[in-house]
Amino acid sequence: SAQDYSESLDWYRSFIDRWGMTTFLQKNMDNAFNNLMVFCFDENNYPLAAEALEKSRGYLSKNQLDKTWDILTDILVNSKIQGLAAEEQIEEIEELLSQGDLEAAQEKRALIYLENAWLDILNDCMSSRSYGTGYQKAGQALERLPQSTKIKRMQKSFYDNCIAIIHNNFAAQANARNYEAAREVL
Repeated sequence: SAQDYSESLDWYRSFIDRWGMTTFLQKNMDNAFNNLMVFCFDENNYPLAAEALEKSRGYLSKNQLDKTWDILTDILVNSKIQGLAAEEQIEEIEELLSQGDLEAAQEKRALIYLENAWLDILNDCMSSRSYGTGYQKAGQALERLPQSTKIKRMQKSFYDNCIAIIHNNFAAQANARNYEAAREVL
């Protein structure tokens, strides 16, 4: 478990305190810490991951610290959204972002999760051919994520599909000489 592994990391830090850090020990410390983060991720144990980072900060290489922010953010976000519907995920991620407790790198990573939740909703709309709803929801998503090229592409696809449906409905009515109905389509 993550807790058991954390206790072995406590021992490892005390060993380094007593005997000093070497290149070999640094590499092993980084690997051991990374392994703990994987355990914490698997168990959605953000409190233990955050505590381990605080205890180990002075023992980790800069490279490992940089990677740790991504892992820590993944653990935090996953612990909040696992098992939730996309709409609920958006609410949870927005709440997390609004608290202002995240570092810039963590906020950027959390925004990736937010984008993915929106894309899940948009993909559902596309699959169910709910093009008008999808266009509207893509607009909502772009209010929060205006730089998202994926959401912009989805919105364009929804728009194109809406136009195609209008055109086809108009053409069908006009070809059937139902001019009043054709006019209503427009």
